[in-house]
Amino acid sequence: MEHRLIKKPVASVFILIVSVFLSEKVFAILSAPSTSYGTYDVSWTESTGGQNRVYLYESVNGSEWINSRVLGNSKTFTKASGIYKYKIKSCFYEPEPDQEFCSGFSNEVIIRVITPGPDRDNDGLLDSEEDKNGNGIVDEGETNPLKADSDDDGWFDGPRNIRTKLFLTKIEAKNTQEDSEIGNDEVFVTFNHKRVPIKQNLNGYWSVGKGEALRPSIEVARRTRPPGYDNLLPYFVKVDLREDDWFDWTDDDFIIDHMLTFTDNITFKLEYKHSQRAYIFFSNDIDYTLTFRSSTEMFADPNPTDANADDDLDGISEIREFNVVRMLKGLADPTQPDIYMELDAVGEDKVPERYTKEDIVTRFAQRGYAFHLDDGVLGGGEILDSEHNVNFSGEKPNLFSYRNKHFAPERCGIFHYVLSVNKLNSEYFSYGQAEGLIKDQRGDTCYDGHGTSFLFRSDYLDHISDMESIVWIHEFGHNLGLCHLPGQNEPFVTGIIGYDPSECSANCAHYNMPNWDDTAMGSGKIQAIDREPDFHNNEWAVLDLTAIHNAPPDCSTGEVPPPPSEGIPCSKERCCGFWQDDLCFDVCMPEGKPCK
Repeated sequence: MEHRLIKKPVASVFILIVSVFLSEKVFAILSAPSTSYGTYDVSWTESTGGQNRVYLYESVNGSEWINSRVLGNSKTFTKASGIYKYKIKSCFYEPEPDQEFCSGFSNEVIIRVITPGPDRDNDGLLDSEEDKNGNGIVDEGETNPLKADSDDDGWFDGPRNIRTKLFLTKIEAKNTQEDSEIGNDEVFVTFNHKRVPIKQNLNGYWSVGKGEALRPSIEVARRTRPPGYDNLLPYFVKVDLREDDWFDWTDDDFIIDHMLTFTDNITFKLEYKHSQRAYIFFSNDIDYTLTFRSSTEMFADPNPTDANADDDLDGISEIREFNVVRMLKGLADPTQPDIYMELDAVGEDKVPERYTKEDIVTRFAQRGYAFHLDDGVLGGGEILDSEHNVNFSGEKPNLFSYRNKHFAPERCGIFHYVLSVNKLNSEYFSYGQAEGLIKDQRGDTCYDGHGTSFLFRSDYLDHISDMESIVWIHEFGHNLGLCHLPGQNEPFVTGIIGYDPSECSANCAHYNMPNWDDTAMGSGKIQAIDREPDFHNNEWAVLDLTAIHNAPPDCSTGEVPPPPSEGIPCSKERCCGFWQDDLCFDVCMPEGKPCK
């Protein structure tokens, strides 16, 4: 049978769809996916019955073309990994004189086939990725292809763990407080005391006028969980919407302490409407709408072979971060440094100002730390019976007597503890005192101890300066290994042994700094109103978050429970104390409820 080539028509191609004109009345379209995981269809719209015929050509990994006549409108293939090319030649059959009149070839369609192989434990890693040498044995550095969580730290080995991010996508000012008669509103939003937008001066805001809409599209919160823990949903975060004025204490409160709940992959709105007589000669209505969107992404265990790994260097091991996720509804991420702090106040009037808390949380957020302050929102944080004076240690009442009574044991090694007081009993005039880091007697590191707690004097120069936040971050700096600057006459920090830079070059590199006035670690407290609630860059560079995992073995009793072992029966100490043995977690803390 003779094949005679007719006039070649114009071909129209869009991505993987190839159009071939056979004649004025014959039109065929070839389509196929660009990538497949083994099985795929190649299809066409032209009927192949009667006088219309289609020949499908295939090339495998660059081999010669092989053609076959196909019937119907598609053909299904199941292939191994490789590169497959297809093209078609459409023909029109004329019985008389028994000839096919065919077009030229269409453009080629290329399909990349990826055969993933088995993932028997469904942890997001192929068996071949886990058992790299294929010997069927879990060798050093390998994960177990038959166990989704190889190191028993609660996190799946591969990208199956779920991270939910909450974004503030839109702020609509349908009616502003100041209205057009005065000017724009300067609005900001806080999330568990983190103020956005974040600015170096901690006083960020958006300027917005009546009828305007802003689209910040910024991440404002994140939560994580492993597969199988959907019972942690919904998540929550405390939200404030405020309007910035000349002084922090004159800021206008629109939305205060609103508990915002969210789940995975949703869009929702928070509205604020309020009628007020704003000024002497006119009144207006305040009308704001905030739009939020949550989205999920998957992530892998940062170190799937070591449950006690701490790749984000926040002093909290991966297994402990998993425990935090269960206790605090997702409020931990093993891939970012988390800081947890419980704040108690001795007397209601000694609770630090709202903007003081915002200064601390926002400053650390600006530097890349997720700072979680529990002033009651996370189940801790109390207003305690008032005492006029509180000692740091020694005669009661002191910091540790309060901590032992009001600080939950299961928080040891995770949370720092801060007590806000009226006045300190001390031998010298003091605004705060802190645990430093105890020098390692083995001599192989500079500090290796328990800088976990401090107290400071609040309610001092309220509304006039940033004194509260400066003293707070100063004392917390001691918890993180920072010391006073050279040539200053403040007493030693409890737990610090010596000030010799040669002994402590790792953590006290800031000893070599001049006495900059703008670092909170300066000891000139009287001049603190001229300081910033901030560390110097040299000090940020040497902060040591990791010491918290060496906190006292049990914050409430000081007793050392037995180390984790399958051979020792579960007990309250094994689950609720310093060790937080995960083998006993479900026995002592069913459904993530705290020990009683």
